[in-house]
Amino acid sequence: EKKIRSFSTSVLTKTYIIALTLVAVSSIAAYVTMHQLTITQETSAAIVNTSGRQRMLSQKSALYSTRLATSTDEKEQKKYRKELTNALLLFEKSHESLTRIDSYLNIFGDPSEKIDKIYYGPPNYLDRRLKTYKEEIIALMSTEKEDLSADNPHLKKILASAPKILDSLDLAVSQYQAESEAKITLHETLEMVFLSATLLILLLLALFIYRPIVKRIENETDKLNEANLKLLQLSAVDGLTGISNRRAFEEFFEMQWRRATREEKPVSAIMIDIDFFKNYNDAYGHLKGDDCLKSVTSAIRRSLNRPADMVARYGGEEFIILLGDTDVDGAMNVAKIVKTIVEDLKIRNKKSEISDYVTVSAGVATTIPKPADKRADLIEAADNALYKAKHAGRNRIKKAKVSRLRQYRLR
Repeated sequence: EKKIRSFSTSVLTKTYIIALTLVAVSSIAAYVTMHQLTITQETSAAIVNTSGRQRMLSQKSALYSTRLATSTDEKEQKKYRKELTNALLLFEKSHESLTRIDSYLNIFGDPSEKIDKIYYGPPNYLDRRLKTYKEEIIALMSTEKEDLSADNPHLKKILASAPKILDSLDLAVSQYQAESEAKITLHETLEMVFLSATLLILLLLALFIYRPIVKRIENETDKLNEANLKLLQLSAVDGLTGISNRRAFEEFFEMQWRRATREEKPVSAIMIDIDFFKNYNDAYGHLKGDDCLKSVTSAIRRSLNRPADMVARYGGEEFIILLGDTDVDGAMNVAKIVKTIVEDLKIRNKKSEISDYVTVSAGVATTIPKPADKRADLIEAADNALYKAKHAGRNRIKKAKVSRLRQYRLR
């Protein structure tokens, strides 16, 4: 059984470690996917924005080129040359960002085949057209003042190529958007897959690992509780007679005392002693003495009819009975029954000075406890009554009426 339990525990432990590893891997993968999704979204926005800016700069360059060629004001021409210079710088930077690896835009890797075809392949040849477009603008900016006009050949080439460039840029923007959306969809799908896998593994953990572990813990806890209960019972039971010991009696007595105080009901104690038991032991030996104690215990137990009544071995050959909600007359009646049943056992005692058989003496005490009273005084009263019974010749019962504890009188 130990080997099976050890094997089962080992399997559960290994399975648990594997499952946790899978959860960790799946969670990390989900996190990485979410991170990549965020990067893709940011990159897509940057690419689309840059593509749109490139288109706007193309239009702006065509407009400034027209104004430069048609203006006759030298200051305005200077202004348009400056605007064209700035536009070309931004245009070149945008073009480089879109066609090459650019860490600023988080573009890691070459453009796709479709993007590459738009820029470098037929029928668009966008890269070539943009370079030619830029060269024509630079040539226009270098043209002398007297050669600038609406019929300038550089301006005509610029205006002729501008629509085709805009169409190609629109195509590039659309392609960038489509590819970005595809990447975002892929990352979202992967994210859902990894999150679903994590949840599935956690569910399997709960069903096939956590549940058996919890069940085993519950079983072991139940066994431990049973063992503790047995130990508690053993610690509360007299080993020889099988009835409650003094420790258990004190705990039960405290509970009954509080209840009697709260409900203002009587509680009675009967202290019982086997007459001349030392002489019996000396005459018959300790084994016979133990048998005698067991027989007397059985007789006392038979005299109690209510589950709430308790008998305990108080020490040596002394026993004590606690009777809740019982007045002095009821307690005296129980004591008489005990005395009679013990006599009926007919256990011979040749060393007894009062009878040929084993007899008992008893002291009875009853009180209705008040909050200020001490329960030890009830035991003392019963013990004193027992002393009076033994002093009066044994094999008899004496009772003490307790008006106020510590103040009792014999009847």
